[in-house]
Amino acid sequence: MSAPTPGRTVVADRVIERLVRHEALRHEAVRPLEGALRGAIAGSPVRVEVSRGGSRVALRVEVAMAYPRPLEAAAADLRVRLVAAVERTTGLRVHTADVSVVRLVLPPVVR
Repeated sequence: MSAPTPGRTVVADRVIERLVRHEALRHEAVRPLEGALRGAIAGSPVRVEVSRGGSRVALRVEVAMAYPRPLEAAAADLRVRLVAAVERTTGLRVHTADVSVVRLVLPPVVR
């Protein structure tokens, strides 16, 4: 009987996209894109694009954020959390993570 040959684990880009989307929505400043204008925007609650080169990953993320708040600080915090989650969960190295705030969500108006 021969010794078992080691295999290899491949993490699909779609898995990384879902992980990033999930982690982004857990951030206190992030709001779902589709609900930003009373359901007027169709599609994903957070837009994620993953590019890979071997074991290196580049992320492009578009989010809506609650307003008012310091957006630069919130986006930087989100970036750090996303990179940590991808690296911790997949073992892949994130070399670029771009976070774009594409919409601001105002608090509900109380009348």
